[in-house]
Amino acid sequence: MNTLRNHIGFIYYIIFLIFTIMLIELSKISESNYVGVDIDSYTSRKCKETETIHGDDWYSPIYLIDGLKKAGEILDPSCESGNFLFDLDPATSEKARDYCKISKRYFTIETNGLRSPWNEGDYVYMNPPFHGEVFTEFIKKFVKHQNGILLTFEQASPSTKRLIVPNSELSLKFGRRIKFYNTDPKAMKSGPMKYSALYAFGEKAAKHLILAKEFLTEYDPYIEIHEKGFRLLKKEIEAL
Repeated sequence: MNTLRNHIGFIYYIIFLIFTIMLIELSKISESNYVGVDIDSYTSRKCKETETIHGDDWYSPIYLIDGLKKAGEILDPSCESGNFLFDLDPATSEKARDYCKISKRYFTIETNGLRSPWNEGDYVYMNPPFHGEVFTEFIKKFVKHQNGILLTFEQASPSTKRLIVPNSELSLKFGRRIKFYNTDPKAMKSGPMKYSALYAFGEKAAKHLILAKEFLTEYDPYIEIHEKGFRLLKKEIEAL
């Protein structure tokens, strides 16, 4: 009887190991098959394995940008007169600029947002290239800058979460998967598999996301403000 129990226990252990490995590999696949912006540039030069990715660019959807703009006009009325909402978009492309202009200044692969300096005090919006070392370096630079709004996956790796969460004020988590815009219809059909979130770095960004939630609820009724593990306490958020 004990031998039988041992065999059954061993089988359950093997099944658990196989299931765990499958989850890890699925996570790797979903991350490696999504790039936030400018696949042509960063990935073609630094990540050769991404050549199988559909399409050229992934853009933040226009409804998300509109929600941020409407909230920004309340936060800073000068935006209504045509002033840009953000000072800098450090990880974009010329195609993305044609699609939607959200910042005064911007960097592409040619001007290199990793090497080019971000002015101190710049209010930054970033939808980073989501792949490997490029992604990590952009996140590190954004965390160090500490002023702006970051769009990335809510279900990020533990190391990425450790970089972002303790160093930001709060997050605005989407209850539905964001439909990023892509110029390739085939890529649009697949899209990213993970849920996304906007992260606020600095008090201005925190106020911005709290205001933006009201406008973005129209497109995603399940969107939520998350403060657990972040720098702002719930009572501090309510006071903003």
